[in-house]
Amino acid sequence: MKNWKFLIIDDSNISIRILEDIFISNGYTDIKSVNSANEAIDYLLSINYASVDTPVDIIITDLFMPGLDGIELCRKIHRIDKYKDIPIVMLTSINDIDRLKEAFEAGITDYIHKPFTPIELLIRIKSILNFREEVEKRQLRELEIEMINQNLIEDLTIANHLQYQMLPKNIISESLSIKGYYLPVTFLGGDLYYWHQIGNGKYGVALMDVMGHGTATSMICMYIRSLLPELVCKSADSVDLVRVLNKYMYEFNKQLTQNQYYFTMIYIIADVLNKTIEYVNAGHPPVYFIENSKDLLCLDTGCIPIGIMEDIEITNEIVKYSETSCILMYSDGLYDLIRDNNITFEYIISLIDINNFDSSITPQFENFLDQIKSMPRIDDISVVTLELR
Repeated sequence: MKNWKFLIIDDSNISIRILEDIFISNGYTDIKSVNSANEAIDYLLSINYASVDTPVDIIITDLFMPGLDGIELCRKIHRIDKYKDIPIVMLTSINDIDRLKEAFEAGITDYIHKPFTPIELLIRIKSILNFREEVEKRQLRELEIEMINQNLIEDLTIANHLQYQMLPKNIISESLSIKGYYLPVTFLGGDLYYWHQIGNGKYGVALMDVMGHGTATSMICMYIRSLLPELVCKSADSVDLVRVLNKYMYEFNKQLTQNQYYFTMIYIIADVLNKTIEYVNAGHPPVYFIENSKDLLCLDTGCIPIGIMEDIEITNEIVKYSETSCILMYSDGLYDLIRDNNITFEYIISLIDINNFDSSITPQFENFLDQIKSMPRIDDISVVTLELR
């Protein structure tokens, strides 16, 4: 049994002795007794709260005492922050309903009518102490959970920083510009984009979205990210890269006993010397190729999402361009957001100015992406713009 700490307050030494005998004979031995409310306050304030786990577990006080009575004592005790939740039991011989109401309003936990039997007293006290023990256990659990959550938040913050660090820097040159915008819905996202120059005038650009949310999808993104630098440089074409990624993802899924994962992807090889783009769309949302002042071409040739089947049929497409063009790629989080907010893709495309040689991506387009941050959403959003000149 826990060594509960009692504080007894009564101006009668006989009453104190009776209470002490009852408690000690039932295993409650840590008892401090005083004869007045002022002594009780002085004692409570004198305790070095930091040096003990619990200075007092329960207070038992008489109602009528010289100086401060039990009700005013209760008010004073509960004004002391470290004792605001301590249970107080009042002993009284009166049946005045108004006084009892006043006592409960002052913060007493229970009252025991005099004369009382030892059995009645012990049952009431044990009930209060059992409840206090459950409250303390709950508070301890809540503190442990808070500490775990704090550690988790710190870990996720670091992981979030690392995920951002692994995103490529924007590329801006005379022949092309590549910009990325990344808005995870939580600390870690399931979207990823990557690009790299793979030859003279050639650039590989990828945007992928792992199905699902949470840490698992983020870790899969990091796994795929670790593969991309070598694959982008060594793959013969877009079909070859998607086929190899599908093999990796399918083998990964074979090792799992429960959930199976897959991801959608758009992979583009931009050749600025020959003015062509070669691409595969692996189940990704429509990708828009904008040329000739708003002429639209939907880049949707490709295959099913990556990782679903061992062998998939993959088709690529080559598109030539002659004028300043822009390719708008995005994850399905953007598609869901604009649908839920009654925004049309025609409006978004209207924010892209093909005739502006310096940059097709207008301040209005970037302002729109900034506004997305404050909109309610349930999915990660990634946007990649590829400008070709």
